[in-house]
Amino acid sequence: MAYQLLSLEKAAELLQMDCKTLRALAVAAEIPCVLQGNRYLFDADAVQNWYSHRLLHADKPEKHDSLPASVIEDLLEGTPITSLCRQESMHPSLPGRSRAAILKALTELAETTGLLYDPKDLYEGLRQREEEYSTAMNGGIAMPHPLIRDDFLFEDSFVCIAKTPRPVFFGQADDGQGTDLFFLICCLESLQHLQTLSRISLLCSRTSLPDDLRSAEAPAEMYAALQNAENALLALAQR
Repeated sequence: MAYQLLSLEKAAELLQMDCKTLRALAVAAEIPCVLQGNRYLFDADAVQNWYSHRLLHADKPEKHDSLPASVIEDLLEGTPITSLCRQESMHPSLPGRSRAAILKALTELAETTGLLYDPKDLYEGLRQREEEYSTAMNGGIAMPHPLIRDDFLFEDSFVCIAKTPRPVFFGQADDGQGTDLFFLICCLESLQHLQTLSRISLLCSRTSLPDDLRSAEAPAEMYAALQNAENALLALAQR
């Protein structure tokens, strides 16, 4: 998908936010945007990354707290991560001590899906994203994804999950920690990309998924941790 600037209305629809709230965020310079004349325009990728950071960097609520109605609707309509990720796409001890090495290892892990058209293109898309805007977040978590979603990068949407034996410097997170958990997100459509970012963010902030993944020693255990976390999140949504 080519570089895309969204109108206020389209960005609000993508973020599932009312236009008044989004405009207030733009006026206060709290969301990435550009002002052209009297119109605010939003880069689709930038606002999706902003939304994911907002979810992970917000003060964490108690895990038993109720979810907002809009979030519940997204969870029920969105694609479960267990449907996008397979055991073969999980790595309990990803090699690499630098960002470039991690991205190379993640690209090799993505090859196991059989969905890549050209691994070099995916690696370059991941590298460009990290150069422009690091996906490293608080809590030792990163969500790498291509700078631009392109129909010619991969055949279908998928997620890979990996952890490194010890934290590495992947990008500057607000809490200053290294990164050891990686969620590689490859989605064809913008809406699914945003829903996947949101869902993983909720899984990491509302369930014990990060700790459970760190304790897992094999792909089967990692996948079981993901299944348990999704079930716990849906149970929270149905209260």
